[in-house]
Order: sequence, then C-alpha cells, then structure tokens
Amino acid sequence: MTSAVWTQRYDVNTMVVNPQKRLGLIGLLNILQDIAWIHGSHLGHGYDAMMAKGWIWVLARQTLIMSDWPAWGDTIDVRTWVRPVNGMLVLRDYEILAGQRKMGECTAGWLTLDVATRRPIRPAFGDTDVTTRDDDSLTLNPARIPVADALQPIADFQARNSDLDVNGHVNNIRYAHGFSMRCRSAPTRLIALMRTT
Repeated sequence: MTSAVWTQRYDVNTMVVNPQKRLGLIGLLNILQDIAWIHGSHLGHGYDAMMAKGWIWVLARQTLIMSDWPAWGDTIDVRTWVRPVNGMLVLRDYEILAGQRKMGECTAGWLTLDVATRRPIRPAFGDTDVTTRDDDSLTLNPARIPVADALQPIADFQARNSDLDVNGHVNNIRYAHGFSMRCRSAPTRLIALMRTT
C-alpha cells in the first residue's frame, strides 16, 4: 500500500551543518531532494520508473521558509506529500519538524522532461497513477523570481562534471552552492532569497 504522506528522519550531522553548527541551506536542500526521491520511488514514479517512460523529474521552482534552524546533533523529521496534479508543475509540500515543533516548510514545483528532447511535457499521469494528499496542502506557491532590468552579473559559473546530477544537469542544490561560493556577501543575499521568517 502506498502512503500519500511520507515521513523520514534525518540526523543533523557533519554532512549537513554549516560553520555556525546549524543545519545549513545546502544540507537542507539535499535532504529535501533525498526525501522527494525516496517518496517518489515509493509511489512508483521514482528515477527508474520515469526513465522507463523516457521521462525525468527536474525541480523548477522552490519556496522555503524557516522559523529556526536545527543545531548540530539534533534529529529532524521531514514530512512530504504531493498535491493533486494540476498543470505542468507537480507541487510537492514539505514540513521540517523537530519533535512536534514545525521549524520550516517548503513547496517545490517539479517538471517532467522528455529525456530525448529535454523539453517539458505535461505529466501524463491519470488520477489513479499518482497518490496525492487531497485533505491538506501548504499555502506556499513557488513562483518565478522576478529579474530586475538593472541586474548585473556577479560571477560566471562553469558547470563541471562534479556539478551534474543523475539526469546530467546542474540542479537547484548546485546552483545554491555555486551562488554561495561566488558571492562576496553570500550570507546576506542567501537570507534575502530564502525569505526566512
């Protein structure tokens, strides 16, 4: 039996902490990506099942709000579910919990791409093909980040083999990492982008 809501426990260990001994943004993005793949596989639309159809998932948009960041040595539970499919983006909600206290929430918009053309396709899932959570969703709706006309480049990013994921593209985690490594005032700018409350 498939579970519409999936909960996974994660340790805030040395692989995901930042220099302030807190769960870092890059570590949390990795955790969110990990649980999406685990739950997607459980639901029957993980990497292997999608590749068999000639499709891949790519994360197109994401909104993350944190009220607090877990400390090194803490344990967190991440709960996730897929919203009912409506349009090109498949929305997946996440809650980040420490015990019963919600520390953050996130909504990610996933696109389905055709492997051969690398073009987005409308998810060809019937109502019975995807187990969704119909009773509750977060209020977050990830949108495109508006780009100001006067925006100037702060750095160039050349993708290396180590930046590529299993789909052969640079994913959201590598973009966030590249941005933080190349921006002189990365903490200030990342906090602004994260919309931390």
